Formats: sequence, C-alpha cells, structure tokens
Amino acid sequence: MAVEAIQLNKHESKRMSYIQSGLIGAAGGYALKQFLPVTRVEKQVKKDEFFSEFKNNVKRAKTKQIEAIRNSAEKTVAQDSFIKMIDGAKTKSDKLKFLKSLDASVAKEVKNIISIVNNGAKEVKLFNEKILTGVVKQIRPTKTFVATGASFTLATAFVYNILRKISEERSKEQD
Repeated sequence: MAVEAIQLNKHESKRMSYIQSGLIGAAGGYALKQFLPVTRVEKQVKKDEFFSEFKNNVKRAKTKQIEAIRNSAEKTVAQDSFIKMIDGAKTKSDKLKFLKSLDASVAKEVKNIISIVNNGAKEVKLFNEKILTGVVKQIRPTKTFVATGASFTLATAFVYNILRKISEERSKEQD
C-alpha cells in the first residue's frame, strides 16, 4: 500500500494544478489590463467628458506664457510686436496682415515667439493625453480581465491534463 501512495503522489505532481493555473491566469489578466494599449473608442468616450477641461488647460498654458512676455521688464522689439499683435488682431487674417507689415527680421522673431507659445501648449496637451490614457486604464473593468485570464489558463490546464493522461495511458498500453 505504501508504494501505491508514493506512486499516486508522483503521478499527481506531473499534472498541472488548477488552482495554480487559475491564479497565474488571474495575475496575467490583471497585468494585461495595464499593458494593453488604450483603443480609440475608449479614449474618445473619456475625451468627450474631459474635453472642456483639456481645452481650458491649454488656454491657461498659452495665457501664462503670454502674460510672462507681457509682464517682462525689458521687452525686445519682437516681444513688443507680439503683444501688440495679440491685443490688436482678432482674426487670423488680421494677424497675418500685422506680420506682413513688420520688418522681416522682427517678423521672424515674432514667429519664433508664436512657435514657442504653441509648443508650450502642445506639451500641456500631450501631458493631458497621458493622464487620459492612465485614467482610461484604471477605469477598465478589472473583473473582466482577471476572469478572462483565469478562464484561459484553466482551460489550458484542463486540456494539458487530459492530453497528459491520454499519453500516460498509451505508454502503459505499449509496455
């Protein structure tokens, strides 16, 4: 009898444990939740909710940079022209007319200031996009990913154990 008990233990250890495979699958499903990229649909749904806040953040960033230029003690000619353009021109066509009326070197510097302000706003927009991606990943249903991962590995363990048992029975028949 003792020999059979030892043989049973050895025989069972070759099979994959369902609990172990379920836990591994659940952990894999949770990790998948974090590592899968956010789809356009997921991002768009949340972007609609946060859109006005994102727009306000970009506006605030631009306004902050313009105010810094406006409040600087010693302004260059280009900075002064930039502030005049912001204060005076309301439409894009008015801004283009203003730029054309400036000296070429001053206009070039004003364009550089515009690109610096726009790049600052673009950085804020990218930062908001990263925040949105993180929020969407956190909102994803954890239960779905964990259950899917556990189900997949349990099914794999079940098939593995059946194939293992069949192969062991065939090897016994051949002996």
